[in-house]
Amino acid sequence: MSLIQQVVGNNATYPLSAEVRAYAALAIDLVKAILWPAVAALVLLRFREVIVQAIGRSKKMVFKIAGAEVELSAGEVSEALSEVFGEIDVLLEEHLSTEEKHLFLQILNRPRPPKVEAVLPEFERNTPAHKNLRALRGAYFIRPIEGGTWQRWKHIEVTTLGRVVAKHKRAALEGRADPKALER
Repeated sequence: MSLIQQVVGNNATYPLSAEVRAYAALAIDLVKAILWPAVAALVLLRFREVIVQAIGRSKKMVFKIAGAEVELSAGEVSEALSEVFGEIDVLLEEHLSTEEKHLFLQILNRPRPPKVEAVLPEFERNTPAHKNLRALRGAYFIRPIEGGTWQRWKHIEVTTLGRVVAKHKRAALEGRADPKALER
């Protein structure tokens, strides 16, 4: 079954033109090209401790990511991880407002993915509440489980990157100094 059939369904009552299929294929290729670096960064963040331990046992490491083979020294891996966490620091310090960080913490403190209306009862599209959700989605911290645009009835899912940031950068989210940063 093709991806288009999965999206539209097998019971589509209209044939898809070659032009629509070509645009869909182009869109899929574009998403693949954009997402693999983000996924690679997420993997690095998620398995940071394991990578650091492995670095201690090896001078060189070989990674196979998205069909490419990359060989890095311990110093290069350390530098790459430092850069990734540096970018996260910039994002938290310069691109997310205190209100947006507070909203993210509210979402994180929920036992299950909440509906938008449960977290933001005043939510309407094109309002400050909508802007805050869009900022967190733009940072790849959250997304609507149901996909598409934000609506009152949709559920808010915390992404893998969002969980990693919550785990390793909680102090920055809460507006406190990071104790690990102070040790450096």
